[in-house]
Amino acid sequence: MIGSKLLLLSFVPAFAGILLAIGIRCLSTSVEDEATMTDPYFGLIHFVACGPLALLYTCVAHAWLAVVNRTGGEKNPIPLPSKDEMMRRKVAIVTGSNTGIGYAVSKRLVREYGWDVILACRTKDKALIARDKINHFDRDHNTDGNTNATSGKAIVLDPVLDLSNFDSIRRFVDALEKEYDNVDVLINNAGLNRSGRSPENPDLDLMFQSNYLGHFLLTDLLLKNTLLLSSSSTEVGNKVINLSSVMHHFSKGDSLNGEGLESVASPEYWKRRAYYSDGKGAPQNVYAASKLAAILHSLELNRRYADARLTAIAVNPGAVNSDIWRGFPRWLREYVFEKVYLTTEEGSEPIVAAAVRNNLIADKNSIMANNGRDDVIYVQPYANPFSIFGGRLFPDSTSSRTAAVPSTQQGPMIPFTELLGPYVGHIATIPRLPTNKEAAAEALWKVSKELTES
Repeated sequence: MIGSKLLLLSFVPAFAGILLAIGIRCLSTSVEDEATMTDPYFGLIHFVACGPLALLYTCVAHAWLAVVNRTGGEKNPIPLPSKDEMMRRKVAIVTGSNTGIGYAVSKRLVREYGWDVILACRTKDKALIARDKINHFDRDHNTDGNTNATSGKAIVLDPVLDLSNFDSIRRFVDALEKEYDNVDVLINNAGLNRSGRSPENPDLDLMFQSNYLGHFLLTDLLLKNTLLLSSSSTEVGNKVINLSSVMHHFSKGDSLNGEGLESVASPEYWKRRAYYSDGKGAPQNVYAASKLAAILHSLELNRRYADARLTAIAVNPGAVNSDIWRGFPRWLREYVFEKVYLTTEEGSEPIVAAAVRNNLIADKNSIMANNGRDDVIYVQPYANPFSIFGGRLFPDSTSSRTAAVPSTQQGPMIPFTELLGPYVGHIATIPRLPTNKEAAAEALWKVSKELTES
């Protein structure tokens, strides 16, 4: 009896390995088939398959790290700034910061790094509660990690910021300009994961507006007022951090009227996802498109402001058990998300790293030298599978900006390895970009300017 159980158990890792290899091959083949096209993206049908593959990969990766190769899954710490660096208190804006990841990021920037953080939230009462919670700690016995941190604080401005209301964004920036002459870091964090009609702009999709268009307008206004172009730091300029997601891999265009697939370099692709539609034929990947938009927005900012000391960084915080899931069934949140997903503190790690690490900055000379491969930095919290298993199954997707030994196999991570996996805090990797990424970013920029009337 015992022998039969051991025999059965011996088949489990073999079966898991076979399933994982099949999944890798299927997704790799899909990418190869689409490589002749300009948009190497997956459809939502692939995302359905990625869930169980991500769980399987996570189990196999942890087992591999425990038994075979004990390197590649170590936590990547964020270097704490020196006391001299902390002398000038930095200012950050974090949208959606009264709860979830945004709250965790704001708390850490205030307590660990001594920054002043403006809580840009839709509801003033919730923002004030978050402000008081963040500021209420013993500064003389701060155990959050940095004894060099000065006394930062969380701040709430009047008026509040509603990303679904373009006039609210303009009023917020007007109030900000009266109080500040520089914003070191803008963190575009707020987001929704359900579509609906925007109450203030009925023609627009509320999710696309909140996740991307509102952040585009906020960033654009801060640039026009030079609040994001006036850092006094001699080492690092200002930063814009746009929250993306593993879902950007699943931004494949639809086939319209029996013709070819939509291209992300087409203005029509973006308008179909920006305008609300609940009818037959409405695009189903609006959320994915909004997260691809965050990456292309970062790319275009780095191109347009290559001569300024501005860096735009896209961040995937990972699969995080945050309030973004509040509309989902309680049993799913308690028994699945809470057990499998990252905590908000863990999800804050790649965002904080993008904000405070001085080596995560745009370098126009590096961009040109690497044929544009480093024109957008993409930070995410899971181990690069190349560092665990080597290159036989997984390509090296580490950005050359942080790779110890640059590899010729560099490319975007296979989606399920970015959905779950061994948590390492943060690493800079490569997002999935279209072949004509400059045209796609330009098309998105023009549509964004048109829709926000900026």
